[in-house]
Amino acid sequence: MQWIIAIVVAFVAWRLYVRVRKQFVAQPLRPRKHIRRIVLLLVSGTVLARMFVHEAADGWALGGAAVLGLLLGAIGAKLATVTPAAEGSEATYTPNVWIGATLTALLLGRVAYRLGKLAFGDGIAAAQADALPRGVDLMQRSPWTLALIGLLIGYNVALQAGLVVRGRRLGTATDDKPSAHG
Repeated sequence: MQWIIAIVVAFVAWRLYVRVRKQFVAQPLRPRKHIRRIVLLLVSGTVLARMFVHEAADGWALGGAAVLGLLLGAIGAKLATVTPAAEGSEATYTPNVWIGATLTALLLGRVAYRLGKLAFGDGIAAAQADALPRGVDLMQRSPWTLALIGLLIGYNVALQAGLVVRGRRLGTATDDKPSAHG
């Protein structure tokens, strides 16, 4: 069981590293890829809502934060720096650093808080009492965690949609060419 937890922690750490890195570097503007991300985020959000929303407070937290995230994402899409394609290269965008850094700090703070609560707080006893894998029940019963998930999903959906619109205006609708940006 401990090796599964180690794998999950390593995977989450790697994804957080990738997320932080992408907030500060230019990325290829590829509308089809952004549309795929929108669909994936919406499906993931729906699955998470069905799995973890059991009370009205949970639904309000997830839904309200998603709406706030959509507004923040629309602002982020307008503030993103888009560089048109030069000869022999493709259009790129750089997300707004301040919005991205703030959301990433919220995410890192929440993860650190939940892991600290699990490791040093009453989370171990509560999780063992319910006979669930250590901390699973504790992690899923927080409207604050659901609110952060809703905020991040809403932000990313609106940001990706805004980038699709901006990419189409630049004429990058037939994209998806491999590049050095990954």
